[in-house]
Amino acid sequence: MGVASDNPFGLLYNAIWAALISEHEFARRVTPGNRERFDLSDDPDPRPDVLPDGAAPAVSVLPASSLANLTASSTSAHVTQNFVVSCESNDLRLGVDVFPLKWAILRAMAIAGATNLGLDFVKKITILDSVEGIADNERRGREGWATITTISVECHFLRERLTRVRGS
Repeated sequence: MGVASDNPFGLLYNAIWAALISEHEFARRVTPGNRERFDLSDDPDPRPDVLPDGAAPAVSVLPASSLANLTASSTSAHVTQNFVVSCESNDLRLGVDVFPLKWAILRAMAIAGATNLGLDFVKKITILDSVEGIADNERRGREGWATITTISVECHFLRERLTRVRGS
């Protein structure tokens, strides 16, 4: 389940979540209630207001930016869509959440990259950046680690797919 998938951006969002959840260490550390998905709820803000002490790290996947070359070739267009994976922890020890989650995200994307997320239009997955820092987390009421990992997904589409009139 996830974002309605008649468009490639919804398919990418769902596939990134599926890749993360299929990585054992990620799934073990990030409980379903702390996987902040912006596509499964009727609530306009699915993030919990408060995360109690001792709660597992909270993770969200958010679209970030994109770049499109609509005339990459005579027959195709290229789109690079970036996503950020944001992790919030309430534990300042590096080995408890931040480093294990960073490794789990890298592993998940390496595995997903080998199959291009299972999507025929995906050509390459790259981790552009990963930034860690201590954040004063208002939802947790205390400082904790925050990690933001930027994932870049290069997609190629036949131009006819982009220019085809709906219903024809």
